[in-house]
Amino acid sequence: MSRAVLFASLLIPLGACELAGAGADAAPGDGPGGAHTRVAKATGGHRRGAAVAAAEGPVLYPEGRRHSPITGEVAAHLRAIADAGPGQDDHVFAKIGDSITEGAGFLRCFDGGKVDLDGRRRLRATIDHFLAGDADGVSPFARASVAAVSGWSARGPLDGTPSYLDQELATLAPRYATVMFGTNDVDYRGHDRFASDLWTIVDTLIDHGVVPVLSTIPPRDDDAEVDARVPVFNQLIRALAQGRQIPLVDFHAELMALPDHGLWRDGVHPSTSHHGACDLTAEGLQSGYDVRNLITLEGLDRARRAVAGEAAPDHEATHRLGRGSHDDPFVADGATVDLGDTRGGERLIDRYDGCGADQDERGPEIVYRLDLDHEAVVEAYVVDRDDTDVDVHILAGDLDGAACVGRGHQDASATVGPGPVYVVVDSFTDADGTAHAGEYLLAIRTR
Repeated sequence: MSRAVLFASLLIPLGACELAGAGADAAPGDGPGGAHTRVAKATGGHRRGAAVAAAEGPVLYPEGRRHSPITGEVAAHLRAIADAGPGQDDHVFAKIGDSITEGAGFLRCFDGGKVDLDGRRRLRATIDHFLAGDADGVSPFARASVAAVSGWSARGPLDGTPSYLDQELATLAPRYATVMFGTNDVDYRGHDRFASDLWTIVDTLIDHGVVPVLSTIPPRDDDAEVDARVPVFNQLIRALAQGRQIPLVDFHAELMALPDHGLWRDGVHPSTSHHGACDLTAEGLQSGYDVRNLITLEGLDRARRAVAGEAAPDHEATHRLGRGSHDDPFVADGATVDLGDTRGGERLIDRYDGCGADQDERGPEIVYRLDLDHEAVVEAYVVDRDDTDVDVHILAGDLDGAACVGRGHQDASATVGPGPVYVVVDSFTDADGTAHAGEYLLAIRTR
């Protein structure tokens, strides 16, 4: 099964259910939360659909939740990923990351070290499951991954011929992968380059039938300016996990209440309990590596059981609402993330004159609406890749190019409200009329 088919049901918002004749920018598929019907009609040369049922999109991944929801539909999706790679070893996971993953404190203690589960007997079965795996002569816990190297940005595992990521996948044939990048990227790389590379890593894993378990990154207590960028990077990690409907563990949220944020004295790397990094008692979980080991083991446990067809751990979840259209925008707030696709959008705004912009935005656009009860700064960050070229716009009060108060290719911000505010992701169009529509990651923040 190709990734295009696998994710068609998750990613195409508006045009997915329009009738034949929608044009080259429409794409097939429908949201996983319930099929719906649309009636298409021409209006002034634009495509416009009339909703006849409430739109419900993919399961949302709320901020501050230790584990992203794994409902029945998400579990079925994880099984579909696994089914696409029948040759992968269910007893093996790969480690993909930087020094916080390469370090001896990450997971290795589950193979021969002192382990105190503090009564979490359910996790013993998952430890034993992976101890039975052969990761090139050792267990996956003990494996020193060629795709986890100190100092790496998210670009690191994609370098090499073949890439270090491909080398690790070829050696292990893993069913799962733990993935965490961003601690180094946030220092010197833009959010767009970081997220684009992480996106490629995730899609490469999925193409091999590997279920990625993503993680947010810790705070950067060594540098306040760098740390101020961490929330945006974590939102984009969340957007990617949510968009691909794969497991996410929120390491950042788990660290914030701990003394020194669970970090070593350098303010970057996690600390380790004096009883070792697998001390999962209340005392041990004051240290960052012990916390990461617990939530990663829990994440692998949840993913493993879902793929095995056990009952989904989460019975209910919130879904994305709206269609991304002018008549029915996606419902947004000050912590919205999304992986969208402008190929399913309408073509109703061609230029954003309110921002003094002369860029040709005749391509299809996707619309998000926030309703503010007070004045606030709204920030929007967007990431595209390959031939996709989208821009992000903030519109105050009216859904019209003249209401534009902020725009950019990678980010935009504006002081707006109270009242309705629209964030519009629109497709740039070349002089020859080619609209560079496609997938994008989006993070919206308010302050």
